[in-house]
Amino acid sequence: MKKYTVVGSTGFIGNNLVRFLTEKGEEVTEINRIAPSRNESLGTIVYCAGFGGCDEPQKVLDANLTFLMKLLDECNYERFIYISSTRVYLNATTGTEKSNLVISSGDKRSVFNLSKITAEKLSTNNPKLISLRVSNVYGDAFNSPLFLPTIIRDAIKSRKIKMFTSGDYSKDYINVLDVCNAIYLLSKKEDLSHDVYNIAYSKKVTADEILEEISKSVEHDVEWNTTSVEEFYPEICIKRLRHEINFEPSFVLDDVERMIRLFRDNIDKL
Repeated sequence: MKKYTVVGSTGFIGNNLVRFLTEKGEEVTEINRIAPSRNESLGTIVYCAGFGGCDEPQKVLDANLTFLMKLLDECNYERFIYISSTRVYLNATTGTEKSNLVISSGDKRSVFNLSKITAEKLSTNNPKLISLRVSNVYGDAFNSPLFLPTIIRDAIKSRKIKMFTSGDYSKDYINVLDVCNAIYLLSKKEDLSHDVYNIAYSKKVTADEILEEISKSVEHDVEWNTTSVEEFYPEICIKRLRHEINFEPSFVLDDVERMIRLFRDNIDKL
């Protein structure tokens, strides 16, 4: 049995990770805002805390960077796993961990990217720290504001999906359980070759493809709304990850029908 400390256990990834590790029989401690005593061994810390509302930049910095630095400085741990984001590849030409990253002046969420990139750079002087750039996560979260649960919920409840992207807008999606499994397998390896890894499916899917899959199970209308200039992301490379662990994630389009069935069975929670 290995000891884990999950930071940000009330969030989507953190909550699922706590449950995943517990089911594996591991010892799990949850912390959120208060740093434990330096004398307490925290084992492997997985930092899932984060904040993306860039209209409140101080909260972004506090969650994504400041509290992280406090834990790195004050806590006793064997390994530290920081959950970063593939959003750092916004407008990049390639999606490998060695890619040159771009901070766009017109990006209203640039402080999020800057905080994530800065947090990753702390590993330069800390061999115990690795960063995982996680793609767009989805899962069986009935009231989640994330894109996929939201449109499935709307299709079932109101038979109408409001879209704020074009049909050909594409992103890479990853099941939260595959994220948890990757974190778990990486944490078990004594020696890792790199300090940054992508966790993604490595194939982008368009909004139209997702809507078509939903329409196979639920009749619905789509309300298209005017959008601003859409973000561009390259294909995310996961060769580094697959070199370290056996990683065969599920494909989002294969998961849609199962999610619809589950959401229907829990209609009272929607």
